[in-house]
Amino acid sequence: MRELVDANPRTKQIFIDEIQKLPELLEVVHLLIEKKTGHQFVLTGSSARKLRRGGVNLLGGRAAERHLHPYMAAELGSDFTLNSALQHGMLPVIWAAHDPNALLSAYNGLYLHEEVQMEGLVRNIGSFARFLEAMSYS
Repeated sequence: MRELVDANPRTKQIFIDEIQKLPELLEVVHLLIEKKTGHQFVLTGSSARKLRRGGVNLLGGRAAERHLHPYMAAELGSDFTLNSALQHGMLPVIWAAHDPNALLSAYNGLYLHEEVQMEGLVRNIGSFARFLEAMSYS
């Protein structure tokens, strides 16, 4: 990454999505920040737990943490329907999908696998999945 940044000196904003999948990049980001090159980094991730557990450089004092929240009804204006909000939630990626049911199903499966099962947060993933489904009806 350092070579890419050096080869493109006019590019000042650098976006890295899902930083938890390659946490070693945080060390490179830190070095570039320390060089005071004027670059601005936007790092996104869906699992801070993986970063913290990995013992990587978390850019202490050099980064601001922001959380992205679901839509609010007012943001959607006339596109908002209570039925769709209750059925699919308000996550932007699901709301904008051509087939929200399919995407939501895939999203839930990925979440259960990556964030719950792989992290060892529950012993019986099948029971937990049924619990989540039951809670969605309440």
